[in-house]
Amino acid sequence: MGALIPIGQGADAEIKSLLNSTFSAGNLKALQALWATEHLFDGNHTLHRVAYRLQCYPKGKYTEASRAKWFYFLRTTLTVAADGNGILTSDAIKYALDYAQNPVNNIERVIFEAVEKKAAPGTPLVPHHLHPDNRPGSLQVHGKTIHLLLICPEPLDSRLLHNDPVLPDVDGMGNSVEQPLPLP
Repeated sequence: MGALIPIGQGADAEIKSLLNSTFSAGNLKALQALWATEHLFDGNHTLHRVAYRLQCYPKGKYTEASRAKWFYFLRTTLTVAADGNGILTSDAIKYALDYAQNPVNNIERVIFEAVEKKAAPGTPLVPHHLHPDNRPGSLQVHGKTIHLLLICPEPLDSRLLHNDPVLPDVDGMGNSVEQPLPLP
């Protein structure tokens, strides 16, 4: 999601659709039922592994290596980007999704959105970050909905992906060590 893949089209649109579907209706209820046994978005889990388990990654054929970009984005870009207040973007996302997964909070859906906001000429590039309404401690819940808005700077340089695996958690034989979660 974000500026890695052109926003609003192709793989970005596919990812947003998958995320919106996974975090709504019966799928979100299934994730909430897992809360008793597994908190998917706690400190013991990473976004790229959870995305793989939820099968939220580009599956279509695109001109660029969108699947590799997506996992690189989750594993690397979001884990070093901060919002200016010292909160890592990956932690802010996990906080919001952990809140949604907790059945006590009665969330019925999470809406995912990304917008591109380039730095003005002569100003430093601001890394990927969530809109301030999505930060831990100030999470805005609208009724039973959370709207996660990711602010994205310039596109990722594809040259960064030269040694990155297409799927996370593959052993030396090419076998996945993670199992997808069964959602309705």
